[in-house]
Amino acid sequence: MPSLLSSLSAVSSIGRLLARVIGVVPLLPEEDAETRALAGRADEAHRGGRRDEARRLYREVLERRRNDLTALRGLRTLAADAGSWPEALGLEERIVAQAPASERAREAEWLAALHYEAGRADVGRGQPE
Repeated sequence: MPSLLSSLSAVSSIGRLLARVIGVVPLLPEEDAETRALAGRADEAHRGGRRDEARRLYREVLERRRNDLTALRGLRTLAADAGSWPEALGLEERIVAQAPASERAREAEWLAALHYEAGRADVGRGQPE
């Protein structure tokens, strides 16, 4: 049975992709072609299951553009997939702070899902908070 987090991730990815395809959301706003290509390679690595490579490339993007939403979302998803809830929550808080108003509701859902999963993990370890 898929978790709430994996379902939310799939729906979120499809929505972002559709928005970009129809031209509502630019691929990566106001940045150079090299950074855009780097983010594309990171996304490719992530989709291809090369998590370490994706993590390294997303971090390179963030070195160039500190608040790049694509890189932050990629790292958040990698952290969540690994069950690194504190890291995922920290990244999601940065995303919520940077996301345009039209995306904040979706990011609030992510934040709630991450808190839920973190709480489940705490309870599973016998550490209810």
